[in-house]
Amino acid sequence: MPLYRLANTGASEVFAVFGGKIPRTPQWKPQKQLSYTWNVFAPGDSESNYPESYLDLTLEQKGEEVRLTLFHLPVPQSFVPQTQMGWHTFLDLIEAGVCGKPQEAREAYMQNNAKLYGVDLDNLAH
Repeated sequence: MPLYRLANTGASEVFAVFGGKIPRTPQWKPQKQLSYTWNVFAPGDSESNYPESYLDLTLEQKGEEVRLTLFHLPVPQSFVPQTQMGWHTFLDLIEAGVCGKPQEAREAYMQNNAKLYGVDLDNLAH
C-alpha cells in the first residue's frame, strides 16, 4: 500500500492511481497538452495538509522528434527529492516505450533514480 494517494481536487474522480484518484482534466488538447490539479493525502486523511499541485504536460513537434515538457508546482520542499525521483521514473518509462527499448520494472527505475536524488525508499517524506 502506498504511503500517499493522489486525490480528487473538486472534479469527478476518473482514474485510480497508486491507490488514489486524480480529477478530470481541466485542460486537454489532444496531441498537445494535458493539465490538471492534484493533492497528496496521508492514509486515512479526509483533508490534505499540503498545497494543491498543478501539473502540465505539453508536447511540441521539433522536426522529426516530439519534445515532452513536464511542469509541476508547487512541490513542498520536503517532497522535492522524491518528486524528482518519481517524475524521472515516469519519464524513463515513457522513453523506453516510445523508443522501443526494453522496459524494466518501475521498481528498477525507482531504485536507480532514488540513488540519483538521494531518496531513501524506506523512509519517504510525509
